[in-house]
Amino acid sequence: MRFSLIALGLLATGGCASAGARTTAAAPPAASAPAVAQDTTGIGPQYPSTYKRHANPPVLIRNATIMTAAGQEIQGGSILFRDGRIVAVGTNVNAPSDATVVDGTGKWVTPGVIDVHSHLGVYAAPGTFAESDGNEATNPVTAEVWAEHSFWPQDPQIPLAIAGGVTTIQALPGSANLIGGRSAVLKLIPARSVQEMKFPGAHYGLKMACGENPKRTYGNRGGPSTRMGNMAGYRAAFIGAQAYRQRWDKWNKDHQGDRPERNLRNETLAEVLRGNIYVQNHCYRADEMMQMLDLAHEFGFKIRAFHHAVEAYKIADVLAREGTASAVWADWWGFKEEAMDGIHENAALLQQAGARADIHSDDAGGIQRLNQEAAKAMYAGRRAGIPITGRAGLQRRLAGLRSERSGAPTENRLQPGAAMIAFLLAQTIAITGGTVYPVSGPKINNATVLIRDGRIAAVGTNVAVPAGATSIDASGKWVTPGLIDGAGQMGLREIQVVQGTNEYTQRGNDVAAAFNVLEGLNPASTLIAVNRIEGVTTTLAVPGSFALPGESMIWGQAALIDLDGATIEAMRVKSPAAMVAGLSEAAKDAGGGSRAGVTARLRRLLDDAREYATRRADYRRRQIEDLSASAADLEALQPVLRGELPLIVVANRRSDIETALRIGREYRLKLILAGAAEGWMIPGEIAAAGVPVLVEPLDNIPSYDALGIRYENAALLAKGGAKVALMETTTENTRDLRQQAGNAVANGMTWEQALRAVTLTPAEIFGVAGQYGSLDAGKVANVVVWSGDPFEFSTGVEHVFIRGRDIPLRSRQTELLERYRTLPPKY
Repeated sequence: MRFSLIALGLLATGGCASAGARTTAAAPPAASAPAVAQDTTGIGPQYPSTYKRHANPPVLIRNATIMTAAGQEIQGGSILFRDGRIVAVGTNVNAPSDATVVDGTGKWVTPGVIDVHSHLGVYAAPGTFAESDGNEATNPVTAEVWAEHSFWPQDPQIPLAIAGGVTTIQALPGSANLIGGRSAVLKLIPARSVQEMKFPGAHYGLKMACGENPKRTYGNRGGPSTRMGNMAGYRAAFIGAQAYRQRWDKWNKDHQGDRPERNLRNETLAEVLRGNIYVQNHCYRADEMMQMLDLAHEFGFKIRAFHHAVEAYKIADVLAREGTASAVWADWWGFKEEAMDGIHENAALLQQAGARADIHSDDAGGIQRLNQEAAKAMYAGRRAGIPITGRAGLQRRLAGLRSERSGAPTENRLQPGAAMIAFLLAQTIAITGGTVYPVSGPKINNATVLIRDGRIAAVGTNVAVPAGATSIDASGKWVTPGLIDGAGQMGLREIQVVQGTNEYTQRGNDVAAAFNVLEGLNPASTLIAVNRIEGVTTTLAVPGSFALPGESMIWGQAALIDLDGATIEAMRVKSPAAMVAGLSEAAKDAGGGSRAGVTARLRRLLDDAREYATRRADYRRRQIEDLSASAADLEALQPVLRGELPLIVVANRRSDIETALRIGREYRLKLILAGAAEGWMIPGEIAAAGVPVLVEPLDNIPSYDALGIRYENAALLAKGGAKVALMETTTENTRDLRQQAGNAVANGMTWEQALRAVTLTPAEIFGVAGQYGSLDAGKVANVVVWSGDPFEFSTGVEHVFIRGRDIPLRSRQTELLERYRTLPPKY
């Protein structure tokens, strides 16, 4: 995570020698070519690019490591550019007398990062209806619309993307429609109009979408409502476009008769059939990609790339043969049914098969970390034994990662039978020779962690290993406590958009204090295995979502669970662990649409709970005025008022945080802040109140709930004396908690603070530090053995122990990898 990078605003660089300099003629700034190089419509250029390179003085970056992205890595290299063009690259490049010289010692220079799937500008910040211009969801086929006509060059997200090294994007319409309209390739430069940003000569794309999104959007609006309806819709659209193209081609050839009438929808589709507009196809499932390839064959066009393509690895051989690329995520899946079969090794398997894989974002946050996503994809492939070639070195250097370390031993991947479980829990295990990070004290080199009967028996350099103990050699490895995530709905949510799999909220009740999520847990959730094998051993199961907070004021009671156990009781660590309430923008409806109304109602609720505590008998006899909640909810609030049960308050805006602190003082509550996106503005006030904070370091997209949000929030809170724990709020991505921690380090936290923030600090916050959060004798044996620094993408998990059980490093995703490692698959 800790790296320094200089990204240049280039699509690519030419090949260059490892010594000397390669020079190119520095052409003067010139106007652009039209966005499509050849006009075949007979209509003429439409909305052409007006991009111009600016006359800028020469700049020389010297003594840097230059990653050309064409296979060369130049150590101690120099690069000279002028007027927006590279003039020379090599080890001996002389600076002109008027050049600005930049010392690149210890830094890397790369081409600018390109995101082939972005909605910047069409879904602009701060994310209200006014900026929601990505989906023209009025018809399943809207080939006539162009993303550039929605693009806002002043989107506050653009500078954030540039800060992440991104210089060029393909801005696409959304995926609500079968055919959503044209995309445009844009340079992320300051501009007053989108035409000034359009990449000269770049072809337009056509956004198409398969699967769930179109049928979800139009299923109750006249269709399509099925995948076969989707397919019929594409075919009908292209049949109409074929006839339109034929009329125009004939007229363009002989100009006889009346000029055909223009139709904007068919005009775009006819250009697809001519090969001038490239199809960019949102598609998740392998079978649907095969259907879309058949569609392309039927009408004679080519699909340039499948986007998202979480199952592309299942047909990697077919995609290689077709020459169709896949724009994929490194490890984002599970948020809807068609995204359930994603695996870490998707990109690696595609590359191994000879298919083209691109890492894309589809997200205003993810676009800022495409270098990290590429590194995750690369190392996932390497750990699985899949050879990675081409630009792997560049991806590794971009993420500032150490060299590869060995993956988990194969013998640890075997699933023990049920009859062995009791034996495994009772056995003695010695993890020897590792670098141990107890968290409660300094690291210990060449140490032993002794586990007996599910507890840590001893930690140190002079620990005697009993005869008969199972010994694990951790030489060269790092040993830490299991990671603890203070957010999410693990076991309460399987698939975000499938309501039947969600158990984490009590709909229709905005004061749900009596609602305890514990008995809604599903110990058999497939999300548990895929996240615990990444080192997360304990999570807070929350009644609601910190990332997408609902309209409730009191959400209910959260439970702290271990990610192992066949029953709810076996997983339970503490329940209830906290009451959860909302004071963010989303809670306003509970107060009649006003923050002031929410706080007034919360105060009345707490006052009523106090009165109820002293007049229970009168309440039962209905001898007092009606109170603002049911007896069950008022009873559930009693431990909160006594300071026995923490109250987690979700608040992001500074004023909301201050309101939460004020209410906490008034009622002497044991308060925990969650989100606290603008907490960095008042760290001293939060620290003085003794209120801990749950923070998500990877969130920096401004909204009206948190216009002041920034990456450095966690570091500034910690520097100001606040107790900070880190969290990953997206349940299916709980495994990315260590990426959250690594980015917190990159943005100012110390490494030690970050490790504590995902281990001992959350244990302290939730009142279980006597049993969890550090490697100390007597504590529960939640232990992880890593191949190296847990916050580096090159590091793999070698062993995970939960309550002393050596967890098999298997999940549904690892089984998919093994099935499709060779094609055709073995069933």
